[in-house]
Amino acid sequence: MVAFVLGLVAFVLGLVGIIGWGTDFVTVLKGTVPLILLLGGLIALYGAYTAQQDKMEAKKEGKKEEKKEKKEKK
Repeated sequence: MVAFVLGLVAFVLGLVGIIGWGTDFVTVLKGTVPLILLLGGLIALYGAYTAQQDKMEAKKEGKKEEKKEKKEKK
């Protein structure tokens, strides 16, 4: 119950702050949104890069295992 009341108070204070300092809020958004997009894009690129590296590594290991199995059959 305490968390609910504190959350409601924080929400109301934030809403009053946005309404009272609307132009300043928009200025801050103009500065932070591009930065957040840049960082999010970098994180996505890194994730895609590591996923591709893992896929290539798994393919290499699969080929090594096939060669090993062929040697064992002989």
